[in-house]
Amino acid sequence: MPSHYFHVSAFAAVSVARTDHTSASPHLRTKPDFRITQALLPTLVLALALACLPSHAAPTPISVPVKNLVLDLDASAGVETDSQGRVLSWTNRVHGFPAQKFVPNDKGRKVPGSGIPSLLKAEGDRKFPAVLFRQQELINDQEDAFDALIQGKGHTWYAVVAVYDQNSVRKNTHAIFGNLRNSTAAGGGTGGHYEGFWGVMHNDRRVYAGVRNGTNFERNGPNNPEVLSRTAVEKFRYYVVAGRMGSGSGTVAVEVFVNQPVAENASTVPVNPKADPSRMAIGQERDATNHPGDESFDGELARLVIYDRAHNAAEMAATFETLIKHYGIKPTAPEVKTDPAK
Repeated sequence: MPSHYFHVSAFAAVSVARTDHTSASPHLRTKPDFRITQALLPTLVLALALACLPSHAAPTPISVPVKNLVLDLDASAGVETDSQGRVLSWTNRVHGFPAQKFVPNDKGRKVPGSGIPSLLKAEGDRKFPAVLFRQQELINDQEDAFDALIQGKGHTWYAVVAVYDQNSVRKNTHAIFGNLRNSTAAGGGTGGHYEGFWGVMHNDRRVYAGVRNGTNFERNGPNNPEVLSRTAVEKFRYYVVAGRMGSGSGTVAVEVFVNQPVAENASTVPVNPKADPSRMAIGQERDATNHPGDESFDGELARLVIYDRAHNAAEMAATFETLIKHYGIKPTAPEVKTDPAK
């Protein structure tokens, strides 16, 4: 029986008792009330207990390892859409982390609503839902939620994606996600150095893991390595792609992975504890209100998970195995015989 039925019963019990209290006879004011309340007491107790429970079903357990997990965007849960299937919000499944809801941002768009991605239902060979991005984005409003991930904590991210032809105007800068700072972004920060981290597709569909530490502004230099995969992913086929930045101070490794827990390429970056990234964007490298859609991703995103620590080899193997099995992905990337980080 649905819980709202018991909620109604509880109010009925209280209502009956109050109605009887209005009786003109003092003899009918006590004893009948006691009998009615006593008869309905089990229902009332059960109703009150159920009222303390959430009215929706328990959420599906998170399928990936949860230690140090700060973001889990899963297209099968937490996506709110309008009647046309456009995404109104996508909620982080990691409760308690500051960044929760990711929502559209029309600022800077010439056509209102043109920046809103859509939810694709499970169909055909894709046995799971996904969010379709066509140079569109979802933004979280927490300015500092992911700052520590390039200030020394390190990070590991995994994305379950199917890539289309990339159509945004800036070549080789088609971001699946990113939290790079705008020079005019809320919160100030260093301004102009666009620090942060992001996962990006090249025009040839190779993926790179990027980190910019904010020491200066540069593209693919010592303070902003763009670590590019060897594998160019096939169009319309699902892959697990990942990036990792080492934890600690000094100089740490930045690595990129495709469908397996062995790095396809690696570089290094100095850690800047004063780096000040900005809001996390999905489908774009930042909350780029000055040119929305110019550095954006075309394709499907079924899952994005981020950890606030560099995964070790065993953790990466476990997470890749989980995601590949969960989404039925065939490990198509060529085997890497040597670790490029060594």
